[in-house]
Amino acid sequence: MSESGKLDRRHFLRVSAAATSGLLLGVYTRPEGVGVHDPEAFAPNAFIRISREGTVTIIVSRPEMGQGVRTALSLIVADELGADWTKVQIEQADVGDQYGVGHQYAGGSNSVEESFEPLRRAGAAAREMLVQAAAARWNVPRVDCRARDGTVVHEPTGRRLGFSGLVATARSLPVPQDPPLKDPKEFRLIGTRARGPDAPAIARGAVRFGLDTRVPGMLFAVIARSPTFGGRVERVVSDKALAVPGVRRVVSIDADALPEFPENSPKPANGVAVVAESTWAALQGRRVLEVAWDPGSGAAESSAELRAQCARLAGQPPERVKRQDGDPDAALARAARRLEAVYELPFVAHAPMEPMNCTADARNGRCEVWAPTQDPEGARDVVALITGLPKSAITLHVTRMGGACGSGAGTGRLDARG
Repeated sequence: MSESGKLDRRHFLRVSAAATSGLLLGVYTRPEGVGVHDPEAFAPNAFIRISREGTVTIIVSRPEMGQGVRTALSLIVADELGADWTKVQIEQADVGDQYGVGHQYAGGSNSVEESFEPLRRAGAAAREMLVQAAAARWNVPRVDCRARDGTVVHEPTGRRLGFSGLVATARSLPVPQDPPLKDPKEFRLIGTRARGPDAPAIARGAVRFGLDTRVPGMLFAVIARSPTFGGRVERVVSDKALAVPGVRRVVSIDADALPEFPENSPKPANGVAVVAESTWAALQGRRVLEVAWDPGSGAAESSAELRAQCARLAGQPPERVKRQDGDPDAALARAARRLEAVYELPFVAHAPMEPMNCTADARNGRCEVWAPTQDPEGARDVVALITGLPKSAITLHVTRMGGACGSGAGTGRLDARG
């Protein structure tokens, strides 16, 4: 929200529904030139950019939540490219259709598996172009040249050229469509222990997470939720909240009024949002809200009821059998001694270090979002539904997530579940 613009309920719902449980909603116009890369860099595909100074930037399309995917995927590209790992920079990709390596989703331990071969081909294509550029410079056969540690080496003579000296020539060459891949025996990085490039910045507190997003004129929102699942807002008394210094608006959220979201993107819960000039003011405003809730069917749920339901289900025959070797029932019947035990695990909070959040700017026919989300493409789809904008008018920046503590359900929402 901008300080000068009118903050009405319709506008708030457009940006807050995407945030679901959210904190941090902002309006921002990107300064001219930000995000524009050096037009003279060597960028043969969407995953590699080498500057005229030889800096290798690897663009990672999968979200990072602490599982190490930025390191793992970058290692794949760097190894096939022949880059010097100590000088590689990593850049998180925005949502984009150019990253044709499966979905940009992170979950199910599939990021490396789905991306391994496509990223190897991306690195190999860039390597071949650099090697061809060096071979042309020396007027030698390409087979006598190898890319290694950020240079191309002419093996018969030991001559070397750094990537920086080959950028201009490589840019003029056609991108090979089926470049040869390295023999795994030649891997120098894949399969080794490599320090994540982000580690020093994390230790210094310099890495920007979703909650670190700050843009000019932004306001902050926190949301009061029903104490029961499926609860609805019956009545809100907002006088005390609006009296808190810095509080701007109190807005009721009606999830039923939102369009149906895609699969794996459940609607947000109903609630009441307090919008303020700071997080502290928003929290203090929420604390003094007076909200009457219709608890709905969720009022009957409790830990005791869920435990009893689990016990009933455990006593029923299996719904499906994935694999069965032998006849366990017969073996147990013949056993001279049997041991039976029941193990219970209570519900635990899905509590990553970073609360769920996003920052959104929806105005003038465009929407720009900064979000720590596992499913950037799904989040963009939700933004398109809420705002009515085409996907081409939506820019979604993926920020690093502050933890991956088991909250995998509902990752299609624009939040920091992870």
